[in-house]
Amino acid sequence: MNTSHNERAISADRGGTRLYNLLFPIWMLTFMPSTWRIALPVNFVVDSIVLLIMLTLLARKRGDADYKPWSDWMRAIIPTWILGFISDIVAAGFLFFWGVGPTLVLGDQSSFGGWWSRNVAEPIMANPFESFFSVLFVLLSVGLGALLVYFLNKNVALRLTKSLDVPEIKRTALVLAIATAPWTMLLPSEWFW
Repeated sequence: MNTSHNERAISADRGGTRLYNLLFPIWMLTFMPSTWRIALPVNFVVDSIVLLIMLTLLARKRGDADYKPWSDWMRAIIPTWILGFISDIVAAGFLFFWGVGPTLVLGDQSSFGGWWSRNVAEPIMANPFESFFSVLFVLLSVGLGALLVYFLNKNVALRLTKSLDVPEIKRTALVLAIATAPWTMLLPSEWFW
């Protein structure tokens, strides 16, 4: 374990288990309602921009020059926004569970627990790019968030629009999933603290 991790270590005397950067990963802010004052409006703006661009591009592709995207945007934005934020929370929960859970259960004194702590848990909390395994888990979490955004928008939020047909709903849901996936999970938290 390197010195920077020792300096950031938060000790939790639960059978010798140490939790590294438990309070500091940037993606953990998803769980803190006090940060929602910033996260919710930012997510709303990003979702709105992506949705409006897609509605406009699809209308142009259909040749519908008189189409005004505002009515479809008004029908779909609130569910898109709420379901997107829920998807982010689920993805962060997945990352938290796999980042911290095995170390808590196994302890970092066992050989696998120590390996997990060094190669998955610590890098997830500080800098996922320190380990191939931590990058893999963070990408799985981002993918889970994107997958949830896709399916929830395809099956719930975008069904509320009046002008989109099924292929356009799928296309819009895919663009929303890619553009609004929780990519911030890849940001090394050590950059901010």
